[in-house]
Amino acid sequence: MKVFISSTYNDLINYRIAAIKAVEGTSFQAVKMEVFGARPAEPLEACLKEVEQSDLFIGIYALRYGFIPEGSNISITEMEYVHAKNLGRPIYCFLLDDENQPWLAKWIEDEPGKSKLINFRQRIQKDHVFDYFTTPDDLRAKVANALSHFVANQKPDPKSDSHSELGFLELLRVIEAKLLEILKKYFGINIIR
Repeated sequence: MKVFISSTYNDLINYRIAAIKAVEGTSFQAVKMEVFGARPAEPLEACLKEVEQSDLFIGIYALRYGFIPEGSNISITEMEYVHAKNLGRPIYCFLLDDENQPWLAKWIEDEPGKSKLINFRQRIQKDHVFDYFTTPDDLRAKVANALSHFVANQKPDPKSDSHSELGFLELLRVIEAKLLEILKKYFGINIIR
């Protein structure tokens, strides 16, 4: 399964690394801008294509709104989110707990992005069960927990034959066991099922 990781970049490098490690510590594949490489496509087109080819969407949002392409009124980061939502992808959002986590002033958006970010974060809070994060390790644990939740709540396709259904269920069990192992080993979180 492919997991698209969406965020602004420079302000969240260490947080992205943590989220990527949580995803790649499972049998999931992290889809991340860090390895997009050179492409003939426009940046927006490349990002949206990667969202389409992903099975799950993780949004990480701090205090920067992100780049707004010419002719648009929303950022690429918000466009990725909107595209995932329109495609019906499962969406897990994580918002910086800015009341409990100090943040460098250079990574705090000024107007007009600040107002757009406030509106975007409010929409996420209204439309999703989200989680706050503070440190990269905190985010890593929360992403791992979200992936575990996703796996535990998957149902096999009733149209599939019994062999592929059994394979799917076994894959889900393996992924869940790996996620639980990561939570216990790295974060001291022991979830009993």
